[in-house]
Order: sequence, then C-alpha cells, then structure tokens
Amino acid sequence: MSKKAHLSFYLLVIAAVFTLVGCGGNIDRTVTFYKDEAWEADIEFSLPGELIALVGSPEELEADIAETVADWEEKGADVSWDSRRQETTLIYSFHVEGEGLSLLNEIVFENRAALRVEDAEGQRQIYFSYRTSNDLAGASTDNVTLHGREIISSNGEQIDSGTVQWVNFGGQLEAVLTEKSQFSLGTFLLIVVAVVGIGSGGWFVWQRRQQPQLLPAATAFCSNCGASRSPQAKFCPSCGHPQ
Repeated sequence: MSKKAHLSFYLLVIAAVFTLVGCGGNIDRTVTFYKDEAWEADIEFSLPGELIALVGSPEELEADIAETVADWEEKGADVSWDSRRQETTLIYSFHVEGEGLSLLNEIVFENRAALRVEDAEGQRQIYFSYRTSNDLAGASTDNVTLHGREIISSNGEQIDSGTVQWVNFGGQLEAVLTEKSQFSLGTFLLIVVAVVGIGSGGWFVWQRRQQPQLLPAATAFCSNCGASRSPQAKFCPSCGHPQ
C-alpha cells in the first residue's frame, strides 16, 4: 500500500468495521476555500474502544498516520495533528493547509471528489462534487462542511451565506461556491489597531520634541561680597560694587 493511501485506507476500514460490529464513530471534514486554490481543512475521526482492537494498536495506527502526514508535507501541505482519549474512545484531529485542488482531493476526499474552477460572470467559482462511500453508513456521524465567500448553489444545508454542510448525507454532494479572501476582518482590525498605535506613539514623540526645553537660569556671584547676581548685571544688587 502506498503512503498516500494510508490515511484514506484507514478511514474507509474504520467505517467498514463500524458497519460490521454495530458500534458508532464520528468522521468530520471541514474545508475552507481561499483564492488561487489555497485551502485549509480540518479532519477529525473517533474510534470507540471496541474498534481499536480490531483495527490494531494505537501505536501501529499512529505510526501509519505519521508516515502519511510526512508524505503530505513532502507534497507541500502544512500539517498539524494530535490524538486524545475521551473515556474509551480515541479521537484524531488534523489541521491541514495547502494549495491545489488535486492535493485537497487526495488528502480529504480519497481522490473521489470532482473539483474544478471556472470563471463565471467575472468571478472564479469552485464546482464541488463528491459521492459518499457506502462504507461510511456505519458511522454515527459523517459530516462534510465547506466554507467559501458565497455559496451559489448546493444540495446541502446552507448554514450561512458562505457555509454549507452535509450531515450523514447519502449519495452525491454538490455545491458551487466562490473563493474566500484570506485577508479577514479580524486581520484588518489588527492592522488598524497597530497603525493607530504606532501613529499615536510617533505623534507623542514629535510633540515632545517640538516643546522648548527650559534650561535653568545661569547664576553669577559678586566679586566683592560674593552675593548672587544676574550674569547681565553691571553692579552687585547687594553691595553696589561694579562687575
């Protein structure tokens, strides 16, 4: 079995075992589409205790996952993942960022989705089509969520103007959506706050520099009696002696 097939293979094997043994599990996939075929995805699947022994030990599974992740990274993806245990259930979570719809298809949809970009009415539109596997019918939940700038059409449940979701959806998933800008409102606000802060600090420094510096007045002393006097005085104010 090739490296690139490892994780997809395990997802399908896990789902098949769900069906055979009648125990539930969860598979969640979320994808956000950005401009120029950039994307990020979150994948999470859980294995109940009854299933772990059938699939293999956690150490064996994680060794294969690590090999698969290394292969994704060689192809240019940025991957972070972790595992956690919730009672007797093992949960694996992946966050993947990359470029290119073919790489997205390989990592998230087992190379079984149809993804293409077309120009329509002056804007780039992503056409997404994916047929769910019959093997996944045994999972308690099999969720697919897509995020974009705007969902133009879909046969899923539209959560908001830029999000569509399918929950345990059997058959063909279809959606047309536009790409989302990576320059988010939160990023814009952070930049505005930084610019305002730097500008305010610069203005304060400039104002301080424009203020005249008050120097202490110079003091002279009488050569006759030693009393203090102004440096400009021609006579001592105390004894009247010429200076």
